[in-house]
Amino acid sequence: MDMTPQTWPDWYDGRHINEVLFCQQFLDKHPMKCVRGRLFTVDGLIEDEGQIGNLILEEISGVLTSGLSKVVTNLLASIKLQAYSPPLPIETDRIHVSNGTYFMDGSFTADKSYCNNRLTVSYNPDAPAPLEDDEAETTEDNDEETDGITNEEAGLE
Repeated sequence: MDMTPQTWPDWYDGRHINEVLFCQQFLDKHPMKCVRGRLFTVDGLIEDEGQIGNLILEEISGVLTSGLSKVVTNLLASIKLQAYSPPLPIETDRIHVSNGTYFMDGSFTADKSYCNNRLTVSYNPDAPAPLEDDEAETTEDNDEETDGITNEEAGLE
């Protein structure tokens, strides 16, 4: 990729990357927080920071051609510093799910906020209510009564 000074990113002067400006622009494009040295998005913990390193590499590879691994490592460390956040609060009034937040008062919002743990399941307001304990026992009893029925008797053949 042939870049001229007119097409250089704001964070590059032709010789050096302005780390502060790079990190600010990167975090504007990819919002995240760093809590206890770990990166979080509103979708939860980023398990593989290699993904972030790859995004950094994509950004800088247009202007740098050598020493990329060291630059990516340094920029990732700088991003963590600039994204610093104190520990996230423990919220006992809500459950963070993949499609939003369910509140213990029964309400739901599709809005997401940073949290310590987001479940990978979606909230479905139209899901059937769970069975009560006595209903579940009745269902189990019915299952036992059908044990030993052949496929033919059950109409499966």
